[in-house]
Amino acid sequence: MVIIGFRSKIKKTNQKKKREPRFAFITKSEFDHLEDGYRWRKYGQKAVKNNSYPRSYYRCTNASCNVKKHVERSFNDSSIVVTTYEGKHTHFPSPVIARTNLNTHFGSSIMHGGNYLSQ
Repeated sequence: MVIIGFRSKIKKTNQKKKREPRFAFITKSEFDHLEDGYRWRKYGQKAVKNNSYPRSYYRCTNASCNVKKHVERSFNDSSIVVTTYEGKHTHFPSPVIARTNLNTHFGSSIMHGGNYLSQ
């Protein structure tokens, strides 16, 4: 008898995946994604029970870093954002400037080749 496409996985009992420590921050904000100095890639979103706002899942973009974060709005007060971090960064924060703050930070100038030119 030939079995094609069969994969055997032996499930080890009494062994659980080690979880990283979690830290939650509660912030009052109209924006879901708050700038924390690191770069994030969104990898999922899911509906949360008893909450009309979804939970978003992010991973740190640094290749050697395994930190994840979950962002969701409070079901009691929609002006509150709960951000939960899982793990510890293995690198320094990235120099990030939010695109929305670029014009307010530099006035009406355009960045070109490292020089700021006024219009």
